[in-house]
Amino acid sequence: MQSSSAVSSRCRTALLLFVLALGPMLYAQTPASCAFTIFQLDTSASNTSTSIGGINDFRTLVGSRFLGGGNVRGLIQFSGSGISYFSAPNGGDTRLTGRNNSGISTGSYFNIGAGRFQGLLLDGSQFISVSRSNSPTFLNGINKWNSSVGAYAFGSYPKFHGFKRYSNGRFLAIDYPGALGTSSAAINDGGTIVGSYFLPSQQDPFYTQHGFIYGNGQWATLDYPDKKLWTSLEGVSNDGTIIGNTIAIKSGIQMIQSAFLYKHGRFETISAPNQPFTQVTGISSNLDLIAGLALDFSGATEGFIATCH
Repeated sequence: MQSSSAVSSRCRTALLLFVLALGPMLYAQTPASCAFTIFQLDTSASNTSTSIGGINDFRTLVGSRFLGGGNVRGLIQFSGSGISYFSAPNGGDTRLTGRNNSGISTGSYFNIGAGRFQGLLLDGSQFISVSRSNSPTFLNGINKWNSSVGAYAFGSYPKFHGFKRYSNGRFLAIDYPGALGTSSAAINDGGTIVGSYFLPSQQDPFYTQHGFIYGNGQWATLDYPDKKLWTSLEGVSNDGTIIGNTIAIKSGIQMIQSAFLYKHGRFETISAPNQPFTQVTGISSNLDLIAGLALDFSGATEGFIATCH
């Protein structure tokens, strides 16, 4: 059973879906007013590659780091700048993607024995492997009830089924109606889920990526106003703030064009100071702390935590 605060969050979800239904006339694209804490991840001369995934209200970040020789390990960076690494048992290519305030992380790893990716839950030293339909499986986000969300592949890209996994191990299918593929990215404490979906080729031969919101049994599409761009929704906080990225396809290469937040019917762009490329990856449940990556023209990568008003 969820608390009255969770029920209240569901009511806010219904209101959010109503606002989205009002359409493009509510959209406004202005720069968000953000304060950034920026820290060095990789330099252009280093042999490492670091990715940041989720963040919780204690400013603990999770992600992954490539350390050479095919060694990708899950990364946990605590607010005091201490870093620990995790490699899944019998696994390689371990990546952490989300973390709740209880310190439980989600992610994925390559199961060497099974020969495929599987999701993971990590609670201290307790490790749980998650697999759906004996298919490549990825866990992307978790809320305070330890309900997690993710996706599993059932064919060639972009054919994915989204799902929600309850703390008792029960699964719920999360598939956008009529979509070719659906991937669930994040879930807040009220059960609102955000992610992305693709339409079948006969409706969209270019497989444009769309953002979705699912809550209280209702679906809504949330696309960045410029329809030439793909929309990738990455996180949703308890007050309904949604973060995401827009992506343009050029010469077959995906390029992050803009990071954004969406709140009260408005889009606002997020840009790390003095950095040409900004990507947001997660948002904390209650404090709206936004995690992300910034890349400069030299190839150096920086991580950041932003608070936006």
